[in-house]
Order: sequence, then C-alpha cells, then structure tokens
Amino acid sequence: LEEILKNHPLVEEVKVVGEDAGTLGQQPVALVKLKEKKPNVEEELLNYVNSRVALYKRLKKVYVVDKIE
Repeated sequence: LEEILKNHPLVEEVKVVGEDAGTLGQQPVALVKLKEKKPNVEEELLNYVNSRVALYKRLKKVYVVDKIE
C-alpha cells in the first residue's frame, strides 16, 4: 500500500499503520505527507490506492499530516 501511494505525484512521504476498529481488530490507514497542500485530497488518494489492490487489502482512511515519525 505504501509503495502504491508513493507513486502518486502529490505524495512526498507515506506510512501505513493499523487503526483500532473495535471488534473487527485493526484496519489499515495511511498517514500521508504531501509535496504541496491540496484541499480534500484524502478521497483522491484513497480511491487511487484502493483501485489498485484487492478488496481485502484496501485502506479505510487517509490522513494528511505535516510530519511522519
């Protein structure tokens, strides 16, 4: 998932982590640092990666952040 997002022209850095999903366990989400700010880019990035992977591998959310640690 990280490699796919790294290929998007707006993405500078990315990290995929698990986020608590209650009784479902964890779901994959992406922390993304952009090369330049763009409003409402989360849905674009989510669609970009999810259209390239199997249903069970899909990201649940994308968070745009200023810094990835």
